[in-house]
Amino acid sequence: MTSETNSTNIHGLSFHGPLSSPSCFRNLSINGTNIAEIIVLGRVFCSLTGNPLPNIEASGLAGVNVALVCNGAQGSLGEALTNATGFYNIVLKTVDGITFDKSLCSMAVKLPVDNCILLPPTGTLTATITLVSIVQTALGAVANFLGGIVCL
Repeated sequence: MTSETNSTNIHGLSFHGPLSSPSCFRNLSINGTNIAEIIVLGRVFCSLTGNPLPNIEASGLAGVNVALVCNGAQGSLGEALTNATGFYNIVLKTVDGITFDKSLCSMAVKLPVDNCILLPPTGTLTATITLVSIVQTALGAVANFLGGIVCL
């Protein structure tokens, strides 16, 4: 994970799957499958080193705003607040009519973050997203992404 003012490590699963070039979300195709919905899951927590502590169950940070940003846009495609255990879940449906290219998208957390004094007071931490699976549902295919475990 990188920051405008600080460098922090990010740990997450390493699954890879190519996405097509930027296209209207209504026509988004991954590996030849038309996608009806995108789901991004992740977790935010604070540790002294910025890394998960070995053999210690870290508690997540509640109430942190996490945004999915793409193509260098000023706004976000979707946002979520972390729950009581630090997990977030962002869901984007085809009716949103968004442009999406995984290689140009990342998760972002603006600083400062309450309850984590280990970070600089300003900046934005970012992390890439990773395709984990594509699941066929009654409403169409769902692309599941891991937004990483954001270590603050």
